[in-house]
Amino acid sequence: MRTTPAAPTIVLLVVASLGIGAPRPQQQTTPACTAIIVQALKDYAHIKVGVTRSEVEKYFVRAGGAQFPDETRYDYPKCPLIHVDVFFAVTGSVGHFFLASDKVTRVSKLYLGYQIRD
Repeated sequence: MRTTPAAPTIVLLVVASLGIGAPRPQQQTTPACTAIIVQALKDYAHIKVGVTRSEVEKYFVRAGGAQFPDETRYDYPKCPLIHVDVFFAVTGSVGHFFLASDKVTRVSKLYLGYQIRD
């Protein structure tokens, strides 16, 4: 004769297999870190196609390393691990690069990475 397990045993097996009740790692957020990211996102929203380089540089600083007038990497000054790449229509001539009047043509998304230094 065949016997079936009792209902509580089946429920216990299902709960154990789903991991219900298992301890979960605690998520830790640092309020200061969150505030910086929120502010970076707000400042990033000001950078749009058509604004000038001077407007971009109100919120972000030019990163270290090799930079080009038509494609410039910027760091967020409050957290230099936050970056954005900005592409410009260059208005300068030979010997006059990175003019404040250069217009934004494209903007990358914000991303994280180590700082590049000269």
